Amino acid sequence: MGQIRMVGGRLLDAWRLIRELDLNGLRARAEQPFKILLVTPDRVLGEVVAGLLAGGPQDTAEAFEFWPGSEDSLGTDLALVVVPDPAHWLDLQPTATVLRRVLGPERVVILLIGDLPGLPLTDEAFQVVRADRLSRETVAEALAPALVRADPDLAVAVGRRFEALRDPVARALIYQTAWANGEFAFLSNAPAVIPVIGALMAGGADLAVLTKNQVFLWVRLALLYGRPLDSIWPILAELFPVVGGAFVWRSVARELAGFLPPVFSALPKTAIAYSATVALGMAAENYYRRHPEMRRRLGLLLQSLRKRRQPRFQPE
Repeated sequence: MGQIRMVGGRLLDAWRLIRELDLNGLRARAEQPFKILLVTPDRVLGEVVAGLLAGGPQDTAEAFEFWPGSEDSLGTDLALVVVPDPAHWLDLQPTATVLRRVLGPERVVILLIGDLPGLPLTDEAFQVVRADRLSRETVAEALAPALVRADPDLAVAVGRRFEALRDPVARALIYQTAWANGEFAFLSNAPAVIPVIGALMAGGADLAVLTKNQVFLWVRLALLYGRPLDSIWPILAELFPVVGGAFVWRSVARELAGFLPPVFSALPKTAIAYSATVALGMAAENYYRRHPEMRRRLGLLLQSLRKRRQPRFQPE
């Protein structure tokens, strides 16, 4: 009976967690309009980079600003400073510094094109990413993690609109959440050696935090791939396996930790928290990325079944 009450209590906590999700807020942020400020040595390069990411001229006009531009350019959501060679960085650095003060350090991304040695980029206030060449795939792969670090909701909005960034943003979201869950699982082992922190982590609080992060990851991936969230019930049906899986992985981690000394018991918990979140995220990405195709195939299957159920011979 004690085990039944414990499981029932955990399921009730999970239900409260899911019910408290602000789906309308998440959907509004995923559908929000945004502006990306492109800072380049010349306008032609800026238009090339915008063309690689955007789906067409309309997306370029609505989602991008070019520096120097109007005074409204300083109100953009993200600044992307494209550095094609070391000589241009000396001209772009003052602008990047001003934008860092206006937008915040995490929202100014320095994109290095190719191998650029010797750039004075020791200032950690900039997000610096590198693309081996100027192509759609390399620029998207380099930019996606920086978008997620700057603002996950902004990354979802950008990836939702720009197909080139959709899959890279999904992977960046997955690994960022997995890393956060791994770190938290490692710290949750502190009760074994630090009693004061143990009181804070007791009572399954670590499971609640890990599950909440996984639920938010699942919902963001759903929004990223255009899953309609008009009602909470369909998404609930998809989220309950997430919550159920959390209990399974938690039990596995607890059993493995029991075989190790307290100092090393954090290792299986950390590894399982990280790998379980990655596996969950990959499953969600694969499901939502193929969701339209799955619905089409399901419709064809249902049509074929209906035809088979029809009588072969019509009565006279």
